[in-house]
Amino acid sequence: MPKNILPQMPGTAPLSALPKHRISVLSVLLTIVLTIVLIILGERILYDINRYFNPAYDRFGLAPQGLMQELIPTANAKTISADGTFIEPTYSTKDYETYRLLLHTAIIIPIFLLSFLFYYFLRFKRRSSPYQIISWAYLFFAFWMMIHLLGELGIYMISHYKTAGVYFVLGILIAMFTTLIILIQKRLHSRSELNPSSSA
Repeated sequence: MPKNILPQMPGTAPLSALPKHRISVLSVLLTIVLTIVLIILGERILYDINRYFNPAYDRFGLAPQGLMQELIPTANAKTISADGTFIEPTYSTKDYETYRLLLHTAIIIPIFLLSFLFYYFLRFKRRSSPYQIISWAYLFFAFWMMIHLLGELGIYMISHYKTAGVYFVLGILIAMFTTLIILIQKRLHSRSELNPSSSA
């Protein structure tokens, strides 16, 4: 059979050809443990931030001071009036929940952004890195914290702004499911473009 002496086009690697890294079962298990530890740490940070910086915590929180305040109303009074009676702080349950929501927002949003940037850096900027599996732990942790914040915000809205709260929660659900559908379809579309034979 005669040889083909015509110049050949240089071979090009397929677009989907990315370096594959070996991932051990132990690494997967440790990543799951890391995710759980990060979630526990995040929840503990939120608890302590609220406990130490929420001015209404002593009255409405879950600390022993809060219990004492319920049992003995004058236990944590701040000042005494001219006639000798105790003057209690004027915080309400809504004040406590508002401060808690603001404090948690101030913590969760930076944590979410930093964790997502860490995932993005390893996933897209260091595609050849064998340590990409670590980024998944931080990504799950970031979304857990954001779900925590959205749930807390939804409960707050429903409790204090019932009509607006219902629309808010429904709007969040619509936005979330719409985004998930778009991401899934985008992923499937990109796969079908790279492997047209598989979609036939």
